[in-house]
Formats: sequence, C-alpha cells, structure tokens
Amino acid sequence: MRNLDADTVLLAVGDCTGHGVPGALMSMIGITLLDRLIQEGVTEPALILEQLHLGIRRALQQDGDTKTAQDGMDIGLCRIERATGRLCFSGAALRAYLMTPAGELTTIKGDTKSIGGRQREAYRTFTHHEVDYADGTMLYLLTDGFTDQKNPTGERYGSRRTGQKLQQIASLPAARQAEALSREIHLFRGTEAQLDDIAIVGVRLTVKHGE
Repeated sequence: MRNLDADTVLLAVGDCTGHGVPGALMSMIGITLLDRLIQEGVTEPALILEQLHLGIRRALQQDGDTKTAQDGMDIGLCRIERATGRLCFSGAALRAYLMTPAGELTTIKGDTKSIGGRQREAYRTFTHHEVDYADGTMLYLLTDGFTDQKNPTGERYGSRRTGQKLQQIASLPAARQAEALSREIHLFRGTEAQLDDIAIVGVRLTVKHGE
C-alpha cells in the first residue's frame, strides 16, 4: 500500500512464481520496479502493470532467444480515490471483489495474462476498470491460493464460492472476517494438505465528505 496524497492510495496484492530463492528474487524485483514507477509519477494501474511487465522481462532477459528464467507474477492493483469515491483497478490474472454496505457483490475480473514470463503478442496491455463505490464498501484482493484449494474429492473451492463467502462475512469486523475465512478453507480442505500460499487483503473503503 502506498499513499499518493492525503486522499489517494495505491493498493496491490501480488503472487510471484517460484519457490525459495527464485520466488524471493521475483518478489524483490517486483517491489523495486513498483516503487520506481510510482516515484516516476506513474499512478494509472493499467499503465503500471504494462511498465512492470516490461521491466521484469528486461530484468530477467526474457526478450532474447536464449532460454532464460520465465518467472513472473499475478497481481491486482487498485487506486483508491477517497475524495471522489472512485476505484480504478487493473489485474494480471487476479480479480477484485467489492461488497457494498447493502450486501451487493461486484466482481472485477482482471486480464488472464500475467506479468513477465512468455509472451506471444508484440506488446502486452492491461484493461483499465473504473467504478464508483459507496462509503463503507469492502474491497478484497486475493491470490489464487484461496480459490485453488481442493477438498478430498478433488473439487476446487473456486471463485463463485469465494464471492459467496465474502458476501456472508463482509459486515463483520476485520479480525472476525479473517477467522471466518481461515475456518472455512480448513473445513473445505478436510484432510487435504494446503496446496499454495494464501493471501487475502480486505479494506473497508471510505469517502471523504466535504466540510
């Protein structure tokens, strides 16, 4: 999370490929490039993802013909504008969930392509999504670690079930939401081992009201 000014915040959740040292290296490269882009004044989520993709491909020399590391990341990036009650989102293989105080769920799907790694197209772009939100709306960004967990029969938890669960718990305090999600996925997995890291960030959005 990075404050751009008193009323504007950038929030990102990312999931890097690789384990151990490769995964740690990918995370360090991603964070460094994100910080640099923001310092250079790039604040449009879609443009940040485009430049981040180019930066990672250059850093890992993925543009050449030689066989180099094809690591990358999935990421969801939001710009939250409290002064206007507006949310801008772009996602690379991740989505955002918005839950209004009235209990209405909106899912904003990111693009299916990731940051870095193999690329067939000449230039990779990402879709800009912009929505207005009401005061008290819950925003959720999460990696696929939660949705990809499986039960003993091999069934995935999935995005639909995830949205339904978030809809059930959105009105609870943050600590109780975390407890409910942890209990839910443990009950679903049963005797199955956890397949992947799980990261979920929930933020209750506010709108700055005039004096």
